[in-house]
Amino acid sequence: MRRGLRYLVIINNWLTRAVGIPRSIFNEYLREIFDDWLTRAAGIVFVLIVGLVIFNTVSDLPEKYPLFGVFNYSLVPVLFIAGGVIFVLAILKYSDRGNNGTS
Repeated sequence: MRRGLRYLVIINNWLTRAVGIPRSIFNEYLREIFDDWLTRAAGIVFVLIVGLVIFNTVSDLPEKYPLFGVFNYSLVPVLFIAGGVIFVLAILKYSDRGNNGTS
């Protein structure tokens, strides 16, 4: 957990320097994006998919242990479906909010 947090701090520092946005504005922007449970869930699912694909590409554990490999390789489509459901829920939620009930 600490290692992951350290990497997020390093990425945050790098992005604020590369883009040239002050850190407080960048952090406020991220808070504004991830203020909702749907966007947080979408971010988590995206990170899990990317991490799982990288792990499956780099590691030889799924080939060495077949049951573990079946579990790993089956998680990718499950996470894609979960991401699709979250995406549809977000569209429905934000279309209702922006429309104010009128057509």
